[in-house]
Amino acid sequence: MISKIEGLSKLKSLEYLNLAINNITKIEGLKFCESLTKLDLTLNFIPIENFKSSLEELSYCEQLREIYLTGNPCSDWPRYKEYIMAKLKSIAWIDGEDVTKSMVIKAKQDREELEAELEEFIALKLEEWK
Repeated sequence: MISKIEGLSKLKSLEYLNLAINNITKIEGLKFCESLTKLDLTLNFIPIENFKSSLEELSYCEQLREIYLTGNPCSDWPRYKEYIMAKLKSIAWIDGEDVTKSMVIKAKQDREELEAELEEFIALKLEEWK
């Protein structure tokens, strides 16, 4: 069931990408989409263990202002939105909700704590699956 995002590396002018309901398990292949401002990945299968590397991939998309991850397993982590704010510097909307400057500042201040909590949440989920 692994579905990858492929064939987009030359789409430098791509601004909006809707990949909702596509069995995506990891965000990759978007690093060179430098004009991407909106990404919809609603109802996919991005697990928490791929969340960190997926956001690292998106960190290259410096124009990304809007992301939708509702319905992905990674959104089960209660602090996933804060982590997105800490990692993606231009983000302004997450799952249709406004991101304020104060929310971003707080998330960046809590970045180390968020990283540690993410690792704990991943370990907990992996233990549950055993």
